Amino acid sequence: MAETELEVYRQSRQGQDKYTYFLLAAVGASIAFALTQTKNQALEASHWPLGLAVLSWAASFFMGCRRLHAFEAVLNLNQQLIKVQKGTHELLEHPAEIPIAAEAMKRHLDAENDKVGSRGRWQFRFLLLGAVLYIGWHIWEMYLRAAQVVQT
Repeated sequence: MAETELEVYRQSRQGQDKYTYFLLAAVGASIAFALTQTKNQALEASHWPLGLAVLSWAASFFMGCRRLHAFEAVLNLNQQLIKVQKGTHELLEHPAEIPIAAEAMKRHLDAENDKVGSRGRWQFRFLLLGAVLYIGWHIWEMYLRAAQVVQT
């Protein structure tokens, strides 16, 4: 890999990491904020959208962690593929095995890359779903408070 390609790869990887960690931090902050909104309240039926929002954010956090784990697997597979292509992998016994092993590893690498992408998409989707549920809960609470004022 040429030096410029390697630098582009590094920057891309750093950008992906920053994005994943940003989403993880946003989810953590969202959960913490949601919990502070009800810390002095008794559990009520009107809290179900907030509970779903927190569950959605927890799912987002889980998917972000799984994405990071899958990406580590991709990096490991890339290292192993380089060894196979060079013919230095410890499991290779004969040079004729190199193309077969390399093709098998590329298929496995593609599958792991698909996992990284899928988990990243679900991380973002669960974050957005949690935000929509939180906003829905907030509007519902405002409506309930307005209805109480009208009744009194």
